[in-house]
Amino acid sequence: MKFIVIAMLALVMFPVASAHSLASSRLDKLPTKKLAKEAKKVVRNGGTYSVRHGDCKPYLKKVVYELVERGFSGHGSYALSQAKYIVDRESGFCPGAVNTRYSSWDQQAKGIAQWVPATQPGWIDYKRLMSDPWYAVRVFVVTSNGGKDFGPWCSCFVG
Repeated sequence: MKFIVIAMLALVMFPVASAHSLASSRLDKLPTKKLAKEAKKVVRNGGTYSVRHGDCKPYLKKVVYELVERGFSGHGSYALSQAKYIVDRESGFCPGAVNTRYSSWDQQAKGIAQWVPATQPGWIDYKRLMSDPWYAVRVFVVTSNGGKDFGPWCSCFVG
């Protein structure tokens, strides 16, 4: 009985870190290829709870945040800060986010940057966009012209 009480106290005083909390502190050290694979795995294993804004595991949000940082890091600090702001505002870093305001599939905004199929290039694979965060980041880099044109996401012009 005494051992059980001591063991319970030890768990309360020194909680065991979960695999996700340990891994999330090391995300910046993972090679991009492994991080992209980790993101797909988390999505595949229930990382996204629903299509609502930000409704996914906190760990998945951290992974997506890190992928956005890597995707836009070579495009200047303005592009990087705008990309992070847009992804946060549009999806809450949740790759499975869908704006269901419209009933028509091609009018529903999808993914981390909320692309609308009716207004975006036909080469975008929307199923992959919502299940592969690294693909979504790369699509965002291309559709924003490397962070030079965030036109679909803002109504302002910054020269």
